[in-house]
Amino acid sequence: AQLALSFNQMAAHLEQTETMRRQLIGDVTHELRTPLTLIQGYASLLGSIVKENKDASDLIQGIVTGERRLLDVVNNMVDVSKIDNQALLVRKSAISVYLIVKIVHNEFKVALQERKILLSVTELEGLPDIQADPELLGKMFRQMIGNAIKYTPDGGSITIQGKKLCASEAGWDGKEAVEIEIIDTGIGIDPAYHEVIFDKFYQMGPVELHSSGKTKFKGGGPGLGLAIARGIAQAHGGRIWVESPGHNEETFPGSRFHVLLPVGN
Repeated sequence: AQLALSFNQMAAHLEQTETMRRQLIGDVTHELRTPLTLIQGYASLLGSIVKENKDASDLIQGIVTGERRLLDVVNNMVDVSKIDNQALLVRKSAISVYLIVKIVHNEFKVALQERKILLSVTELEGLPDIQADPELLGKMFRQMIGNAIKYTPDGGSITIQGKKLCASEAGWDGKEAVEIEIIDTGIGIDPAYHEVIFDKFYQMGPVELHSSGKTKFKGGGPGLGLAIARGIAQAHGGRIWVESPGHNEETFPGSRFHVLLPVGN
């Protein structure tokens, strides 16, 4: 009886701690958004005033770049908070996965050119439209493609391909699905970490080795991207998983991320 009581008290304490942690994330992100918006506004105003002064303009651009990066982190924390609290609002409509992927692809064009990474999109045009939230799906693919770029060395390649699955192939009762694969020639992932990489705040490798750019090779980040991607997929009734033979920064075995999404509601 005493053991059961201790266990129940421990469980209650853990639940309370988790609730407080979620509340803290929500409060911090709310408090950060207002000053970041002010920084953005003032930096833009200063930029228009000193636009003839190249040195000053460059300095202000550095402020804007840093502000955008921090705002991106804050927005990711907001998304994680919504996923944790099952408060992610999904506005479904008939959308083309191909068009969403192409839009996200275009957003990364400069980074891909700088890193000399070839990104190919194949076999997506013939996929059926799915019922999904276009904004959330864009976020999901943005996180996954950004992750592939981050862990693929300069001169590598990324392939995005897809196929339609019948209900039996998808493993869902009476539901057809589309499966999207994001395949990279990157450093790979040790099988022991195939699940934990989707945990919030998980980062691969020592933090001191991370750079500050989110699309630089092994660039740093808060470790929220894949957690957000999985949360969005699950909010659509789908799932995400990864396959990789292992981690090796000399042979680059690569990784293959799978996204399975139902075609209908």
